[in-house]
Amino acid sequence: MEGYLRKYKNFVSGYTKVWVNLKSSCLVIQKDKNDKDQRLKLDLAQLQADFNPKDATEVILTFDIQKKPQKLYLKAQDQKERDKWVQTIQDFINKVKLDIETFNANNPLVQPFKDNLYESFSSRLFVDECDLDTKLQAYTEIEKMFSTEVEILADIVKCTVEEEKQPQLVRKMTSLKNLCKTMGDLIKNIVTEIDSSREQMFRILESIAVLEINKDPKKFNLEKFKHSQKVQEKRRQSDNSTNINTSSSRNKIFGSSMSSTSSNGNQQDNLNRFPIDMDFEEEEKHSDTSSMISGRSSQFKGRESSDNETEFEFNIDDEEDIFLDARDEIIVSSQQLVKSQKLFIQDVFEDRITLPHMRPPNMKVSFWQVFKDLVGKDLTKVSMPVYFNEPLSLNQRLAETVEYNDLLERAAKEPNSLIRLALVSAYSVTRYSNVVGRMNKPFNSLLGETYELVTANYRFISEQVSHHPPITAYYCENTYYEVFAQARTTMRFNGRYVMFAPKDRVYITLKLEDGTQEFYSCTLPLTSVHNLVIGKLYIDVHGKTQVINHTTQENCEIEWRERGWTGKNANQIVAHVKTASGRNLFKVQGRFTESLNLVNLDSNEEQEIWRMNAKPEKSDYMYQFSDFTLQLNYLPETLKEKLPPSDSRFRPDQRSLENGDTDSAIKEKHRLEENQRQRRKELEECGIKYQPVYFEQKLIESTNERIYKFNGKYWEDRQNKNWSQIIKIFD
Repeated sequence: MEGYLRKYKNFVSGYTKVWVNLKSSCLVIQKDKNDKDQRLKLDLAQLQADFNPKDATEVILTFDIQKKPQKLYLKAQDQKERDKWVQTIQDFINKVKLDIETFNANNPLVQPFKDNLYESFSSRLFVDECDLDTKLQAYTEIEKMFSTEVEILADIVKCTVEEEKQPQLVRKMTSLKNLCKTMGDLIKNIVTEIDSSREQMFRILESIAVLEINKDPKKFNLEKFKHSQKVQEKRRQSDNSTNINTSSSRNKIFGSSMSSTSSNGNQQDNLNRFPIDMDFEEEEKHSDTSSMISGRSSQFKGRESSDNETEFEFNIDDEEDIFLDARDEIIVSSQQLVKSQKLFIQDVFEDRITLPHMRPPNMKVSFWQVFKDLVGKDLTKVSMPVYFNEPLSLNQRLAETVEYNDLLERAAKEPNSLIRLALVSAYSVTRYSNVVGRMNKPFNSLLGETYELVTANYRFISEQVSHHPPITAYYCENTYYEVFAQARTTMRFNGRYVMFAPKDRVYITLKLEDGTQEFYSCTLPLTSVHNLVIGKLYIDVHGKTQVINHTTQENCEIEWRERGWTGKNANQIVAHVKTASGRNLFKVQGRFTESLNLVNLDSNEEQEIWRMNAKPEKSDYMYQFSDFTLQLNYLPETLKEKLPPSDSRFRPDQRSLENGDTDSAIKEKHRLEENQRQRRKELEECGIKYQPVYFEQKLIESTNERIYKFNGKYWEDRQNKNWSQIIKIFD
């Protein structure tokens, strides 16, 4: 059966006409009837056809790619034609599946392996004991020995056999020697093919491993952590046994006075043996996929579990890097291209679900007592009482803006440049998704204070690069994007509300799947806190901002609507996505505290592109933090030895506030600020200008602005555990 149907392409193009050809074992989709290229070929054994109950003319084809269900939507002219296509496709599918089952049941070659497909992965071809190179070298040596023996035999023939019979015997021996060489060449070719197949299998296994780790990196980390603990425990037991034997021998020689000393030494040795660190480091750029596979091939080992089921053990050496960088190499699997993504293995610890201390949501603070003498002043230069703060620093508050970075990854994979711009604009809006109810300000970062955040999908680093004016610079990277900016904000009080005015842009580089890049800049809106003196406090984000694609010159103008007296427009935005010529083709609208929708202005179609994550229970007792925000100041033991002493998690004042010890927080805050003033005074007396460690001033040519940009040195220092340039600002 064959004929024309309409296939759904994407949100912009809608349905396009295609030629569909149903064959005995596959379904082929072509551009038209005369098109010789198979645009899409689907295996009927993996296909499922169904109706769309909401559309009487639509056929839905479901199939799996990488074990993930995918759907293809086709439209017929009417319901009768649709029913005919669905019935015919389903009949073909049933016939193909029946043929496969019959073949498997009757084929003697298939039957013995039906229950051993998984176990075959642990065969000798995939473990260290099968060293093909060694065996091939051994065969080559035997081949040489055989040739030598044949030559010796020929010499003997010449000396002992009559002269007229010698040529015939020598020809036979030469033929035998050549035959042996031919057989050797064939064996070498076979071994080369086997080795090549094994290498390809390792490539596929590595890709699968990366994808599986990416699905649930925390589970992978925890399993590896548990495994490392078991390994260390075995080592401890072995060392203890050795030490005990050694101690007994020494006691016999030197007397019992050595016993207590030896025992204490063993205990100290045990204390120093901590489980393997789950660190992340960047793999050397010059190492390719094949070299990594050959280096790691010994670590894919089949092993038998307690219930006799074969399973894989994925080991990573203690000293080995476990940051897998993006590679250009692609692996073909089931006619699909799988590209390795940049994967960050974060440190092992469970997310926390609550703060150590629950703060009463109805806790009243008299703002007027503090603000009455500050009318018209820049509040960034004023030291605020600690009860105005939340237990986060400005560095951590900026890390909160990357919670919805998945929008940027989606944008990089989107082929339509205007939809990419819409997704980037939506990302710039989500920075303010958590402002509602967040009436407490973050701690002002100290000069030189840093903060890192590493997840399975990206890594973030920030540094306080200037004290007056206060400037915090940050950088976040992923396979598909880079986000960087410097945060410089003025904060003023006019007697009725506090106004926050950002002075810098956010810059974004998208790395598209075709290998090209696009550069964006985003301006930021005003934020004001109202009813400080009387009435119910509320935050209003308002103004007009712009997102520009400097590569294509397309732009998006965003209107942040003011709340107003009735609150009808609270948290609403409307963004107009325009071409380089100024034509308005798309619109993003919604509330940045709920969800955002993309509207195609030509077809008037609308679809949701973002929805805010739900907040945890009793978030009103935890400064209105989201689940993401709850983790920002979390400091488990596994992180302590990896972070620099300048990381915000080590701040004693905000740690005390988080623990509910307000008196200690006040004292520590005062101490840290005094120490900072003293360091600044010493620098001024010596005529030295402070230089940030990890950010340097660079010119952004697209906007002609000079900002602090990341110099890349932080991750090198972290890998080497070298914090010699860091000032211990919290001591």
